[in-house]
Amino acid sequence: MSNYNPYLNQISYKHSYDMASEAIPNSNSFACFTDEKCLYQHTDSVPYPVVISNVENNHITSFDKKVISLVATYGFMTSKQIGECLTLLGVEFSDNVLKSSFERLKKNNILRACHFGIDEEHCAKFYAYSLNKYGSEIAKELGIPHSFGPMQVALPPADIKRKLATNQLMIAYFKSGVHIDWIKYGQVINSKEEKNGIVRPSLAVCLNNDILFYETVRSGEYWEQYLKDKLERYRLLFDNWEGNSWKLDAGTLPNLIILGENEEHNKEISRIVAELGMEVYYTHDILNCGSNFYHSLYRLTDNFEPEYYCFEVKVAVA
Repeated sequence: MSNYNPYLNQISYKHSYDMASEAIPNSNSFACFTDEKCLYQHTDSVPYPVVISNVENNHITSFDKKVISLVATYGFMTSKQIGECLTLLGVEFSDNVLKSSFERLKKNNILRACHFGIDEEHCAKFYAYSLNKYGSEIAKELGIPHSFGPMQVALPPADIKRKLATNQLMIAYFKSGVHIDWIKYGQVINSKEEKNGIVRPSLAVCLNNDILFYETVRSGEYWEQYLKDKLERYRLLFDNWEGNSWKLDAGTLPNLIILGENEEHNKEISRIVAELGMEVYYTHDILNCGSNFYHSLYRLTDNFEPEYYCFEVKVAVA
């Protein structure tokens, strides 16, 4: 029971969201590019007793604590993702309230903010927020299971963007109104018969007894070899599925879905998939934005043309 996290439970995100009115971006913010760096905002150090005093005197508000809990849960989040989750949780707030919270939490060394670019003059407009040391301590007090280490600042952009793309996908499920039997975020599954058949799907979803394993792929350094190794482990797991550690139905193999950066990236990935003789579905980041989500899955034909599929179950959203 100590590992239960309400911010990973789809039941918590029960408030409606109008995906039809959501703007679809023209470009993908979570794609990687050459010579990309992760640039962190500098903040002056604040003594821990000051932070504790701010918490005890409610200068760190209950709203701030919800923001901390979300970031602790998902590792890295954009302000848009945080705002969407708060809306789905039924929290009332304004853009100014959220912006003030970010500034307060950064000032107290509770959150870090980073963006991506070649240098400070040529960087993305959006920021990705993650826990700072004091934020990790507060998350522990709030009972939110999470992983944190000072070396997070050394993560390559591809690792952070992989996390952001996965978060966007998970939040899309919560916003969509599609009925979910269950959803698992970054949990390990293995075969008891095959020691190398062990993977950690980026996201696992069950819809009407159909199991979907999403694997988020970014074009960082050595990404092709990393993907090939991961796909081989998926194949070993599926070949020995009867003894899977989640005790899922032995007769129902999961559908593997590659979440790439864009269609061209998925075409590159499909060549690796073909070499291994596997069959997968594809999606990419912008397909998980707004109403695109409802027809976000596709296969690639022999001519690399996408054939799209729609979710069978969809309910109206307000």
